[in-house]
Amino acid sequence: MAKAAEELDISQPSLSYAISTLEKEIGIPLFEKDGRNIKLR
Repeated sequence: MAKAAEELDISQPSLSYAISTLEKEIGIPLFEKDGRNIKLR
C-alpha cells in the first residue's frame, strides 16, 4: 500500500480509506490481506 500511495502521490492512510470505502460501497472485498501481504481478489 505504501508504494502504491507513493506512486499516486497520496498518503497511505488516504489510500487505505479510499479502498475501504469502495469495498463497503460495492459490498465485496477487493483485496485479500494476510499481515503485511496483500493481493487482488
